[in-house]
This record gives sequence, C-alpha cells and structure tokens, in this order.
Amino acid sequence: MLNRSEELISQIDSILSLYAAVEESWHHSNSMGGAFTDYAGYESVMTQTISVIEHIFGQRHPNYQRILHAYNEHSKRGLLQAKGILNGIQESIRGGFLSELESSIRVDIKSDFLSTAQELAEQGEKDAASVLAVCVLEDSIKQIARSNGLDDLIGKEMSTVVNGLAAKNVIERTTQSALLSFKPLRNAAFHANWDQVTIDMVNMLLSFLPSFIERYRK
Repeated sequence: MLNRSEELISQIDSILSLYAAVEESWHHSNSMGGAFTDYAGYESVMTQTISVIEHIFGQRHPNYQRILHAYNEHSKRGLLQAKGILNGIQESIRGGFLSELESSIRVDIKSDFLSTAQELAEQGEKDAASVLAVCVLEDSIKQIARSNGLDDLIGKEMSTVVNGLAAKNVIERTTQSALLSFKPLRNAAFHANWDQVTIDMVNMLLSFLPSFIERYRK
C-alpha cells in the first residue's frame, strides 16, 4: 500500500505527463502573441496542478499564489513555470518535505491540546482536561509506531501498541511502564467514568507528555 507521499508523487507524475502535449499545442502569433490550440488540455492540466498544490499547501502558501499567477498568464511561459513549480514540489516530497510538514502540524496541534488541557486543569476542569490529554497520549503512541514502520500495531488497543513498541526496542522498559500506568486514566476518560478521574492523575499525565513527545519525535 502506498503512503501519502508516494501517492502524491504518483499523482504529480500523472499530471506532469500531460504537459508535453499542451506545450506542443502552443501557436505563436505576431499579432496576438500566441495561444494554446488545445485550450481544453491547458485548462485541464492547470486545474489539476492548482488543485494538487492547494491540497498540499493551502491557498495562503506562496506556491499556491505562484501557480495562480502562472495560470493567469495563459502563455507558454506560464505553462513552463507551472511545470517547474510542480517538478520542484515533487522533488521536495521525495526529499521528505511532506513528512516534515505533517510532523510540524501534528506537533502544533498537540501543543495546542496540551496548552488547553493545562488551562482546564488549572481551572479544576479535570474531566475535559483528561480527555484532551489522553487524546494526545493515544495519538503520540500510535505515531511512534507509524514512524517506525509498525503499521500492524495501528488501531490496536493501547496496551498492545505499547508492549509491541517495547518488544521492538522502540521504547525503553521504563517508558513502557510509565505509559501503561496511564491506561486507567485513558479508559476512564474515554468511557466517561468521571468518578475514576482525579486531578492528580491528569496533572501527572500533563507533566509526562511534553518530554515524551519530544524524546520520540521523528
């Protein structure tokens, strides 16, 4: 099964293969400057290019603005510029850019969750804080498995994932013990057994998570 980077590389390859025919359809005119005789092909390849770049970067990224500028030229120069941008993005993905971007976004989201959970805990809202904290815990454990190629552990019960990571020497035994100690809190929060959630348990998890995430971040 292809991962997301491989899927995008394949998708970009497919789009790039369309450029040659469109480029060959360019007809230069001294009076009008030139135009694509395969106008439908031009619109198709540029639409696909714009869509994939928007999907990867969003509309506020410079690459998205650059591709719109290239499209609006409706010229051979603009077409070649778009092709160059797409080639560059593909090489960046091959070089690990997408994994780094996803990792950065994931860390930002976790930081926001932990910051909110800390504020809730300080306000005495132990239940809401516990849910956010255990979500970060669960996601972090599965991300470690994923980044180490242990996809067979994804989707399994927390103890199974933790023990599987320890068995492969991905995490130390002390970390394994610490993670398993939070399982009762995880179960209580996910099953809304609020009488089993204490503020001390939540604070212990909130203290543990930042160093745990940083230590096993890839």
